[in-house]
Amino acid sequence: MPAIVPPASSGVQSARERRETNDAVIEIQWQTAQVQDSLGQDMQRRLLVAAALVQSAVVKNISDPVTKGTGPRGGQVIMNRSVEGEYPKADTTNLMKQIIHGVDKNERGEVVGFVGTTVHYGLILETRMGRLMLASTLAEKASEVRAILTKPVKK
Repeated sequence: MPAIVPPASSGVQSARERRETNDAVIEIQWQTAQVQDSLGQDMQRRLLVAAALVQSAVVKNISDPVTKGTGPRGGQVIMNRSVEGEYPKADTTNLMKQIIHGVDKNERGEVVGFVGTTVHYGLILETRMGRLMLASTLAEKASEVRAILTKPVKK
């Protein structure tokens, strides 16, 4: 018994006719500007997430307080300040509150993420006193930052 084949839809018939004629024109449009813009926005979001991760870790790392005691004359004395190679210890919460992060464009137009501090002694602690709160924390979190920045792009 022969199989009964339903008639082809108009779309299928139209496609068959186009295939039979050899004068079909194929047009390809590249949307490179849109793709680059989308990728740029995605990377900017990733940089912001990575910078926020590092900022949070810096704040946590510098949140150990110094110990305060009473000196020989009854005044307050700080007992256990940080030493070179350690994270700075918190005497006040000012440094912790002033750790900032963000994303910006540099002079070459490249988008960069940053983590830093707005207090002057943060730079002194980091560069002159060997309390590497920013560099050490970034090194600690490097694999997580790398994972954020290199994960596959989603549509």
